[in-house]
Parts: sequence; C-alpha cells; structure tokens
Amino acid sequence: MRPRLWTLLWLATLLAPLAARAQLPPLLRLGAQYVGGSDVPGQSSLRAQVSSYDVNASIPVALGGSTYLLPGFTYHAESVSYEGAPAEFAQIRALHALDGTLLLTTAIADRWRVSIRGAVGLAGDLAAIDSGALRFNAMAMGSYSPGPWFVVGVGASVGIAFGELRPIPLLYLKWRPVRALRIEATVPIAAEVTALLGDRFELGAFSDLSGNDYAIRNAAVRQDATCIARSAECLDHLSTFVVTVGAVARLRLFSTVWLSVSGGPTLWRRFERKGQDSRVLPGGGRDLPGEFAIRSGIVWRLPGT
Repeated sequence: MRPRLWTLLWLATLLAPLAARAQLPPLLRLGAQYVGGSDVPGQSSLRAQVSSYDVNASIPVALGGSTYLLPGFTYHAESVSYEGAPAEFAQIRALHALDGTLLLTTAIADRWRVSIRGAVGLAGDLAAIDSGALRFNAMAMGSYSPGPWFVVGVGASVGIAFGELRPIPLLYLKWRPVRALRIEATVPIAAEVTALLGDRFELGAFSDLSGNDYAIRNAAVRQDATCIARSAECLDHLSTFVVTVGAVARLRLFSTVWLSVSGGPTLWRRFERKGQDSRVLPGGGRDLPGEFAIRSGIVWRLPGT
C-alpha cells in the first residue's frame, strides 16, 4: 500500500472509538475480544495470541432544552501471550490506552443537531510515562434528521499524537428503511446492517477498522543491537491495524441493557515498529495472518437509542 493510504488507515483506526460513538454514546460498554494465535513473521517457531478488553462510560448532564454535556472515560487494553519464544526475545505483554472525553451535543433547529467532542489521554506499555505517550483528539459533526428513521451527519476529526497532526473527514449514516431493519455506518471506520427481531433480539453483519498507537518505554524491548549501533533506529512506538468482518447477535437482558456476541475473520492485520520521527523502522512493518476473532460485551444504552 502507498504511504498516503497507510496514513489514512492510521487516522481512521486511532479515531474509531471517538468518531463512531460521537452522536449517542452508551452509558456503559464492557467488551472483550479473543483473536486466535498466529505465527509471527520473521520469528522462527514463535506464535502470538492477542486478547483485548474495553470499558467505555459516559454520564449525560442536561443543560436545558435539547442541550446535553456528556463527560466520559474510555479504557482499552491488549494482552499478548507467546508460544515458542526464545530466551532472548523481549516480550511485549500488555498495551494500554486511556482517554477522558467530553461531548457537547445540541439541537440548532427542529431537524439539525451539532456535536462537538474532545479527548485527552495516553497510550503505551506504561513501563514509563512521558509526554510521548500523550494524545489529543477533537471532533465536530453536524447531523440532519427528517424523522427517527433517518439520520445523516458530516464532520471531521483531528488527532495529535507523537508530534503529528492528522485530520480525517467523517460521514455518519443511520437509516431504517423498514421497521425491522437498521443500517448504520461511520465512514471510513465501521458499518453494520441489523435485523430487529421484536424488542429483545438483534441479528446483524458488520465490518470495522480498529487499531492504535502505543508508546514503548520498556528498555528491554526498545534497545536491541540495531538500536545501540544506530540510535535513529530505536523503537519509540508501535502501531496496530485490524480489519474485521463478521456476524453479531444481541439480546436485551432488561431495560436498555444488552448482551452481544459476535465473531468473524480478520481480513487484514498489521503492526509497525516506528522511531521518534514516526517513520517505520527498517524491517519494522509486518502483516500477520488472518485469524478468527470472537467478541462479547454488555452495553447499557441511553433510553430511546
């Protein structure tokens, strides 16, 4: 892929949690994902397996009329386990991303709404915390809804991480062409088609793009022989990218609390080792074999969503 396309993909993955739920975030979301183990390219007999965990919470505060302020918190963790690792192999065991968010949403006319959201946080192995682990995001989106069956929004997000400013345009669509069918997409991040089976069951198909950037501060991982010989090739941060498609089933347990289970193949997975200038280090970009991913979660939705 060309470098420009890589940049677009990085932008979309970094901003996915921010943009995809910018309109109506849930009160609480708990999730876990398991991806089958796979061989690590360039490492003989080494296999790695990744599990990830998510917590998202927000609290709506009415400011009067149709204006709401929603402070929130997100946490994402990736746990990595290895098989066949040689004694000299420096293992990355866990990666973390934490963000505090603030969303302001208000109606400016009967059918128009504006949402503005900001986030500040850090991401890395947390072996040490410095300014390199900090990241900032901002998003603005305007949406039009002629009725409860159709919403379209246009906006943009801007991310700042590792000294780079990265903007990305966003298009949001939520449409119910018939009562029992919902189509929802945040381009270029995620899309889902869902059949609504009464008021307790949902079945759907989805595709999404996810990933993150993590500061690496573990000295054993950063300082290999190449780094010692040429300091410009020292590892500073790690980027991950995953494209997944699959099917999802949801069950309403009670009130607006839903249990979800989904699964599907990862069509594309890649990780990149980068230096302080955000360039991929020599031999630091690797594509991983596709594996089956299983997700489960509990979501406490806002009433009416």
